[in-house]
Order: sequence, then structure tokens, then C-alpha cells
Amino acid sequence: MKVQIKVPKFMKPKAQEPKRGKATVDGKFFSAIPRWESEVSESSTADETLRDDSWMSSDEPGHHRHSPLVAQQVLVAQQEKGVKIIPETREDEIRNLNIAMARAKELPRTSYFTSNHVMVNRVREKRNVPPLGRSPELDEVARWHAQQMAEAAEGMFHADPTEIVSRLGKPSRRIGSNVAVGESVRHMHAKMMEKRGDFNNLIDRRYIQFGMGTAPGPNGDLYMCQIYRG
Repeated sequence: MKVQIKVPKFMKPKAQEPKRGKATVDGKFFSAIPRWESEVSESSTADETLRDDSWMSSDEPGHHRHSPLVAQQVLVAQQEKGVKIIPETREDEIRNLNIAMARAKELPRTSYFTSNHVMVNRVREKRNVPPLGRSPELDEVARWHAQQMAEAAEGMFHADPTEIVSRLGKPSRRIGSNVAVGESVRHMHAKMMEKRGDFNNLIDRRYIQFGMGTAPGPNGDLYMCQIYRG
């Protein structure tokens, strides 16, 4: 059965937001591998490489432009060596999307949001976006940064991108980060649904893995970090 393809658009949802509580959130991303400045052929090498290792805001109207229907898990090492990657056809993308969405129906479900991973994947599934796999490695990095924010007790902030890359065991094509501080994970998730930058990361088709971590602050606030990887 084919599914209807819709490009994700930001819309403030009629959320099931808790009646009390507050949260502050922010979402950013960066490209985590070198990008060739010139096209590389089989008989040549790139003259120069550029590494985009600074955070960029995810709060842009065209954030999802040129996103594939399903992210390809290509070998980053091949791209770094200049090996030409043959892009998927539109038919391939649609077939892979159908497979991914069929698998999404087998994911855990709950009427009460007890897992942030479940929350995120339910939002993606409703918008016909493939679910994210949970990564213990990303969980560890997210917990580390949540603890950093809690110990600083100066509000939320993003970790140094180069530090995130150094803590990951394998190269990545794209990294997204949502950070938040609030009373609970549910309050922070509801706020992320309202903030376009965080929402864009949450439904970005270019990501394939997800991790999150929390840490209590000295004033009773809860700090949370989500890490997305593609």
C-alpha cells in the first residue's frame, strides 16, 4: 500500500500541553563531515575541504528543503575519500519510505508519554516521517551535556560541536541538538512542539538515530538534551 507523501511543514499543533509548568527550549544543527568544495571524479581529488563545525539555527522556513524521503545510511568514509555516491531514484525513495512507515507501526506505543523516544517517534509517524532508532552512544553524549548544563546552572546552552564529534565513535553526516530546561520532560516536549527550530529537528528526515539525557539542576529545574544523528 502506498502512502501519501507530504513535505513536513511547521504548524503550531493543538498540543496536549500540561496546564501548569514552564519550559525553555532551543534547536540547532551542524554538518559533521567535510564537504567537498569542488566535485570529485574518479581520476581527481578535491582541492580543498571545508568542515562546517559551528551550530546553525534550525529555525528557518526552508530547513527541510532538499531532504530525502528516507535518509540513506551511506559510508561517510567513502564520501571523505571522494567516492561518488549514486543517488536513489524517486521510486526507490518511495519504496523505502513505505517499508520504514510499515515498520513504524511495530514500535512501542503508550497512552501516557513515559519515554521521550516514544514521544518523538509518534510525532514523526503522524507526519509520515520514518522513526528514529535509539542510540545508547547518543544517549551517553546527551546525558553528558545535560549534566554540563545542570552543573553550570546558567540556563540552557549547546555543547561545542567539535566536542560532540570527538565523543561519537563513528563519523556522522549531520548532527542536531535540542536543549531545554523545565519542570518535566513532558513540559519540555510540549514546548519543543511549539518552537520551530526544535520541531524542525524533531521531524527532520535526514536523521536516523536519536539519543536523550536529563539531569536535575540545583534549583529544582530539569535539564534535557536531545541529540539527532544522520
